[in-house]
Amino acid sequence: MNINTISYWFVEAISSIIKNKKIFLSGVAVMTVALFLISIFFIVYSMSGSLMDTVEDSLGKVDVFLQDIDETQTEYVKNSLLKMDNVESVEYISKADAFEKANKVSPVMTVGVPNDLYPASFIVTIKDLELADQTVLDIRGIEGVGDEEDDVKIHDNLDYVNKVAITVRILALTIFILTAVSSCFIMMNSIKLMLYSRRREISIMKYVGATDLFTKAPFVIEGLIIALVSALIVIIISGFICNGLTDASKTVSMFAFLDDSKNLVGSLSFILLVLAACIGTIGSSISINKYLDV
Repeated sequence: MNINTISYWFVEAISSIIKNKKIFLSGVAVMTVALFLISIFFIVYSMSGSLMDTVEDSLGKVDVFLQDIDETQTEYVKNSLLKMDNVESVEYISKADAFEKANKVSPVMTVGVPNDLYPASFIVTIKDLELADQTVLDIRGIEGVGDEEDDVKIHDNLDYVNKVAITVRILALTIFILTAVSSCFIMMNSIKLMLYSRRREISIMKYVGATDLFTKAPFVIEGLIIALVSALIVIIISGFICNGLTDASKTVSMFAFLDDSKNLVGSLSFILLVLAACIGTIGSSISINKYLDV
């Protein structure tokens, strides 16, 4: 294989694209839509992960109220909490701190109430939301922790948000894979349209002794060009989307988790280019095989 052969392949591929502009543009349009769907579901998948991290930071906390115990027993409870694998940090809230906190929330509720009536507690930050229920059970078993149901409590919507985020990630990943597979078939159909108009040319090349590789290469390059052009278009569009999400995270506090979207452009571009190259190469290679049997 020499430079002249490779040059011939590229010239043939570009010539075919120029001759079949409508088929080329339709192939690019269809592939752009498919790759755009892939990019959207990749962004959704990544952002759901950021959402879970945000939820863990803001909601992944357990309030642990203590019995009326002394400092030694309190230290024992703290050490027991820190030894748990799923516990990231522990913050102690004394009775006085609890009173001040309640007074800030609602001063009326603290009028005439003794300072030591409020129980001391720990705010426990957990690492993995999926293990939250088991962590709560383990905390209840520590001596010195309150016996009542509400003495160890986690935010009511924590489990719900966790399940929603996991469901979104699974759904996005599934659609991501299905879209990638369907894109390969779309590329195959686009290449088949180009091949149909040149089937006699392919047959003649085979009859005069052209190898499968020599015959197939221009069409594979053609499919690769279609896929890469589509990928570049989607990368530009996705860049605008990610920048928009980043701007939204700065203006609306509830969308703060979207701030990580600015870091997605690089990885998304790499994935789209690699995926497009694979789809274009594999799709066009499979499509031409049937025309090589003469």
